Amino acid sequence: MIKQLVVYIIVAALLYFVGLNAHELLLDKNEIYLSFSIQKFYFFHVTFSLFVCIAFLFLSKVDKIFNQLGFIYLGVLAFKLVFFSMVFYNEVIDSKNLSKTESLSLIIPLFIFLSFEVFCLIRIMNKK
Repeated sequence: MIKQLVVYIIVAALLYFVGLNAHELLLDKNEIYLSFSIQKFYFFHVTFSLFVCIAFLFLSKVDKIFNQLGFIYLGVLAFKLVFFSMVFYNEVIDSKNLSKTESLSLIIPLFIFLSFEVFCLIRIMNKK
């Protein structure tokens, strides 16, 4: 279990640094300037995703909960989206004039770390 924790932390850190730097490099190369910093969004998603993966790793040890992990994850995903909207409402969600590039820049980290969460959950559920 310790090995899995370390692997999840390393993979999450790599996704954070590679994803953020690649995203910023792509924006700089195309001379696209956003009205917000994407670093906050990447940080939010990496911390939340890492918390979810670690929590599910521990929850998988409880036999009664193990069969329900997929359904629990759906609830956690809905909570994540609502919590994201609450945290970044004033900064981004309340902005009426987001360009397509800014909207896409909000979605990219979501999908990167959503994929990470699903990958972790699949690995956890395939262990048994």
